[in-house]
Amino acid sequence: MVCKVAAKRFRCQFFYSETEQYGTGHDQYDSLGDCVVTLLQVQSDHERQMANISSGAMLAKDDDDYHGPVVI
Repeated sequence: MVCKVAAKRFRCQFFYSETEQYGTGHDQYDSLGDCVVTLLQVQSDHERQMANISSGAMLAKDDDDYHGPVVI
């Protein structure tokens, strides 16, 4: 979901249910393109991570750089 909150200001998030809502870690974007691209990348990363968890793959270690999607 992408929302225009003011002139040249956008917010975004994706969700699966009321209890599963995720954001990109940024409150607002100045560019609609940046907002959409970042949202799609974070959602793709989340889907990939969830697929690995459901398949029994190993989770990332605490010292890895990737911290996953931000839960709002």
